[in-house]
Amino acid sequence: MEVPACATGRPMSADRPSLSLPLPPPSWGSEDNKKSSLSAVPDYSFTTPRNTHSQSSLMAAGLSTLESKQSSPDFRCHKDLPSNSRVKPRQVQKTLEADSACKSRVTPQQLEKTIKELSDNMLSFDGDNFSFIRSLQEAPRNSGRVDYMEMLDGNFVRAVAVKGMPKSWTLRSHSEFWKRRPAETEQPWVDMGVVKELNRLQYQYACDFLGVFETNDKLLVITSLAEHGDLFSWIATEMRQTGHNRESRIQPIAVQLCDAVCWLHELGVAHRDISVENVVLAVSNETPELKLVDFGAAVAARHSQGAGYGKGPYRAPEMYTHCEYDAFLTDAFATAVVLLSTMLTSYPWQSTRPGGDPKFTKAVLVGMFNCLKSMNTSLPGGDVVALSQVASSAMMELLVGLLALQPCRRQTLGESCFGARFSVWDNPWLRGLRPNRGFRVGSSGATSISLPML
Repeated sequence: MEVPACATGRPMSADRPSLSLPLPPPSWGSEDNKKSSLSAVPDYSFTTPRNTHSQSSLMAAGLSTLESKQSSPDFRCHKDLPSNSRVKPRQVQKTLEADSACKSRVTPQQLEKTIKELSDNMLSFDGDNFSFIRSLQEAPRNSGRVDYMEMLDGNFVRAVAVKGMPKSWTLRSHSEFWKRRPAETEQPWVDMGVVKELNRLQYQYACDFLGVFETNDKLLVITSLAEHGDLFSWIATEMRQTGHNRESRIQPIAVQLCDAVCWLHELGVAHRDISVENVVLAVSNETPELKLVDFGAAVAARHSQGAGYGKGPYRAPEMYTHCEYDAFLTDAFATAVVLLSTMLTSYPWQSTRPGGDPKFTKAVLVGMFNCLKSMNTSLPGGDVVALSQVASSAMMELLVGLLALQPCRRQTLGESCFGARFSVWDNPWLRGLRPNRGFRVGSSGATSISLPML
């Protein structure tokens, strides 16, 4: 896993807390590359459906069920809104509001301009203004490292994350990087540019981008520090010590995560690599403040194609077809996997590739609800209980909606482009809990943004 441009605040990998089951081996070259660092899938009984006699037949059935040559029925270009042929006056108003909000979006042109400005205006790193505190995380994929430092900012000292990467990897600009590594799905300059743009648009779920500096052989990206570390560390330290009240601990995180991804989409960006490692937590008075990081696979568009983005457990099934898919809906699927993994303290499956994991094939064949009902999780003391004993029916309903295998049936995160379609904010588990962060929320849960023009 490439370490996010924002410091995670977590310890070096050697000191990283381990969960109860063995970690999956890294497999950067496979289709399901970028294996995540949660434990292996939970051990729940595998119920063979009637008329199915072997694991191989299960995989074959899963392959035939998931493979499709057709685009999602509800797929639209990112510019489009619900068809005007059946639009009610209220929906027309939402459309007008969304068109106005497009002026405060991240466009490919603006992103390209921002990235070029970053590469053209790099500063020399002055070590006298920084004090090294400790290393946070190695980034073996690009031979880099994230350090916790204190930076002199005027008359104040500020805790920052400093991600150092060799110039032999980042090169001098995005265009040079693209020419040298056209097949690379994680692009460091895109990561920097997206965070810079999100800061410009006052997106509160991104770390503060403080600058990009250079030494003779390294590129240093400096951002604000997320003191609580990533969600992986939070799961290892907090959730594994939590019993039947686990859901109440997760709910404030879930509210922020769904809001963060929805707001990101409203600004025109699909993340395409949402995972427990790419959600970090900063200090706040009560509930940790959530931030999204690692935008190296992000795109300033709604549509996408190919299964090379994200980690194996988080990829929506339609990513393995040969058609364009709605990246907002694949982000929604990944968001659900994050929430489910947090409840289980392990992954529900390692891959969603057709025929690639019998655990996910089970979900295809028996249905997601029945699959979730059969999953188990461990409580403090070693007790193993069914997921339904720690998750309410409302939360289970939300997970099933977000994990719908067909994108046309998947719940949305409340984006205005989906109009009156059912969203997570219509679900009883999240209803009425949404933060007011620049949105105007309609009765259906759909949103439009109201941001100042900068």
